[in-house]
Parts: sequence; structure tokens; C-alpha cells
Amino acid sequence: MIRVGDVTLTRTKDYKLSPGLNRKQSVESARKKNTLDGDRHWPGHTYDVSELASRGDTVGIDLTCRHDVRTVRATTMLAASLQARPGHPARPTLL
Repeated sequence: MIRVGDVTLTRTKDYKLSPGLNRKQSVESARKKNTLDGDRHWPGHTYDVSELASRGDTVGIDLTCRHDVRTVRATTMLAASLQARPGHPARPTLL
């Protein structure tokens, strides 16, 4: 995450889902249109964590690995980032 003034941004990495999870999470037409390879390799995204957190405690960001998808609340991520100060980064947080 990076803080710029009152804005906190985060970026997820590109990811590739297992064939089974990919079929469970999406439909073929969406895969063809939205993936990097037309099938299983999905692009990362940049999120304004501050804006998402302003929508309430139920809004989050999906963190994806090959066999699982977990949602982390934006309010949790924002609270962790507020501890960081210029020149004194916050300790890593397990999300």
C-alpha cells in the first residue's frame, strides 16, 4: 500500500486460477474478455482503499491465489496503513 495525503492505494498482482476455481468464479465469455490469456490468467487491479473503506465495514478487496480467494475488509487495510509515518514504515501486517 502507498499513502498519498489522505488517499491510500493498493495494487493486487496478476494471478492465475486453478481450472476448477476458474470455472467456479467466472463464465467463459467473461474469461475471454477480461483475462490476459483468454482463460485463467487474470490481471491485477489498483484500489483506492480510502474510498472503499468509506463505503462501510462490509466492503473489501479480494486477495487471490491459485486455489483460494479471500476478502480483506478495506477498513482493516486502512487502519493498518494509518500507523505508517514518512520515514518510519509500519510493520508488515498479515492480511
